[in-house]
Amino acid sequence: MVGNQNKYRFEKKFVVSRIRLNSVLYELKTSGFFKIYPNRIVNSIYFDDKYLSAYYENLEGLSERTKYRFRFYGNLSKKNISGKFERKIKSNDVNYKLSESKKISFENIYKIKFPKKKNLSPNIHTKYQRYYFYNRFKNIRCTVDVGLKIINVKNKLVKRFSDIIIEFKCDKKIIVNDVVKNANYNIRCSKYCIGIDLHNLAYEKY
Repeated sequence: MVGNQNKYRFEKKFVVSRIRLNSVLYELKTSGFFKIYPNRIVNSIYFDDKYLSAYYENLEGLSERTKYRFRFYGNLSKKNISGKFERKIKSNDVNYKLSESKKISFENIYKIKFPKKKNLSPNIHTKYQRYYFYNRFKNIRCTVDVGLKIINVKNKLVKRFSDIIIEFKCDKKIIVNDVVKNANYNIRCSKYCIGIDLHNLAYEKY
């Protein structure tokens, strides 16, 4: 894919009950994290093949796997949407992204094709509000995602995920146990997999 490549980074992601949002934000603040950007709405349209290969690779925890999406920000409006096709690649414990900027017309947002991947089709659209934090002493970025809506691209049915998703990103291995207490850890938490499950799109593979 032609475009920008992000450097390798370690990521840890987990789920916490929505009712703990205020305590999570307070604990981040008292642990040296500060807000670096205003909150914004994040959209991702995910792509997969007819066998849901990306979904099952995630469930099986394969050390080498790739996720495909088109990411843009803000609410949908009847005009061109500026975003990026992203290929997010996981290699053992580290991740990196290949991205390519693209403008898509509003009418075609659910008809887009991933570049050079004719076997992939859009199936899930996630939308949520994201908080951005940074700890300059430990050089760790943190995002907190709330209000996750998941749209089935084919029938436009909307499902909601009530819990919040917290992710820590760093250029070295991360220990987060002392940052958020009593978290319900789920290191392979994936918004895409949550969407497939909530919309019952998966089939019995075995």
